[in-house]
Amino acid sequence: MPVNRKKRTNLIICTILITCAVVIYSIKNIFYGDHHSSFKFIFNALGILPVNLLLMTFIFNKLLTVHNRDEKRKKRDMLMGVFFSECGCKILRMMAKLDTNKEQLYNCSSKPDLWEGKHYENIRKTFQNYRSSFRASASDLSTIHTFLNDYHRYILTLINHPALVDHGGFADLIWSLFHLEDELNRRPDFSSLPLTDMEHLQGDLSRVYENILIQWMDHIVYLKNNYPYLFSLAMRTSPFNPEESHAIVS
Repeated sequence: MPVNRKKRTNLIICTILITCAVVIYSIKNIFYGDHHSSFKFIFNALGILPVNLLLMTFIFNKLLTVHNRDEKRKKRDMLMGVFFSECGCKILRMMAKLDTNKEQLYNCSSKPDLWEGKHYENIRKTFQNYRSSFRASASDLSTIHTFLNDYHRYILTLINHPALVDHGGFADLIWSLFHLEDELNRRPDFSSLPLTDMEHLQGDLSRVYENILIQWMDHIVYLKNNYPYLFSLAMRTSPFNPEESHAIVS
């Protein structure tokens, strides 16, 4: 709606409301003739108006803010779930195979009961303080390179999504993925890289890996609290388990 048209509409509404008020009070005075009580009621209403505005500003706005924040968090969690289902878990699994220390992650997070109560604090501390140790070959770098190129457009669409704009941890992950992809794109032949360059690329792998670990941990907690059946599947297909299986065993 154009600005001038909107202003004109608001002016008409205000005029109608004020006219209705004047007509109502005029009819009251004609039939009851009590001008004093009418003016007294008007001033009482005007005195209560600031209190009503105060309540609306602080209480209703607070409720609206909480509702919007909850809706935004719900959309963000759903998008994170789609990301891990689409490519996040695949990235994590590829990198976990190159991590010689991944047994530490598997031991602290492989069973559902380890995500309960005090045990969960151990998982969070382990993941937040974890330092990977990569042993990547030229073939491994080529595989990761191809994968990132295949999913480049999908990951790119996530950057500008409004539900993820304020999610700093996920933004760090996306930028680390793009940086790794850019580094790999600039090297036409991984088999002839010097040792120093391989160490540099392994540092880029570690950055992605350690970022995605934190996001995966938060994603698993979300599944546990909201979708127990998906949480069960995530436990059976842990990216840190070399013998992953979808089957339920005793």
